[in-house]
Amino acid sequence: MGRPEKPVDRTVPACAKLADFLRRRKTDADLTYEQMAEKMNGLPSKATFERAASGASVPTWDTVVAFVTATTTAQVWLMSTSDPMVRAKKLWVCARRATRAPYY
Repeated sequence: MGRPEKPVDRTVPACAKLADFLRRRKTDADLTYEQMAEKMNGLPSKATFERAASGASVPTWDTVVAFVTATTTAQVWLMSTSDPMVRAKKLWVCARRATRAPYY
């Protein structure tokens, strides 16, 4: 077992919600970031998955898709009451909007 994760950065609440969602998926799938990277053949990397779940910034949409894909096990999929990709997209869009300068 590795060292414990740092707490989610809560500076931008929308980013924190996305990070919480990603971390919950990782925990439910009972995977490490290294196992997730291996499952995705190394792309994205372990470090990219870690950054995506930190809450410090908004990951790319491709990274979020890979995160959800890597953490979707048969058991998690069967227990889900909604499509996790739809939820991920909503959270990602909110985080992107919260970190972009408003248009004038």
